[in-house]
Amino acid sequence: KSSMFVSYILPQVKRSFESSRWDPMKNVEKAMKVYEIILEAAKTISPVTEKNVVKNLDSEHSVFETKEIDDEHHESSSSRLVDVVREELAHDIIYPKLTRTIMEWKP
Repeated sequence: KSSMFVSYILPQVKRSFESSRWDPMKNVEKAMKVYEIILEAAKTISPVTEKNVVKNLDSEHSVFETKEIDDEHHESSSSRLVDVVREELAHDIIYPKLTRTIMEWKP
């Protein structure tokens, strides 16, 4: 899931923010809302939390095994994805564009 997010969704959002159609002077709130949604999605896309167990509901003697998901892996994966979103969107695109707009603004 996270690789699909980084490969497909994040580049599309980056292109939208880089677009000249986004005017930070007029659409700051909408852009920040999109950023917050993407950041929240990055937090939710990571592997399932807390040693969740996938169990077969039929019986003990099934071919499906019980699988536990490691919390440490979840924490690092989740924070890495959130860090990627912050770095690629906020630090590389949004902040510089907002800064340029503020520098150009004349009351």
